[in-house]
Amino acid sequence: MPATDQPQLLPAGIGVIEGWPADVLCPGCGREAVYYLDYDATCCLACNRWIAFHCPDPGCDHCRLRPPRPVAGSGQQHEHRRRAGGHR
Repeated sequence: MPATDQPQLLPAGIGVIEGWPADVLCPGCGREAVYYLDYDATCCLACNRWIAFHCPDPGCDHCRLRPPRPVAGSGQQHEHRRRAGGHR
């Protein structure tokens, strides 16, 4: 995360996610992608699709518990963070 960026609560479906706007556009719709802090991944909330995964260990709790679609995880965010101990 660039030093000037701070995590924000971003609307996602009926919930919110913690993250920030990414420096990439969604290849599907062209909208600005967001970095989803809980899952260490970039996604498009408009298309509800993952774009890039940043964690080098696909077996870690954050990757293993990543839902098939980003918005599916927005209601589970706080429970996921308690189980996995945060991802910072």
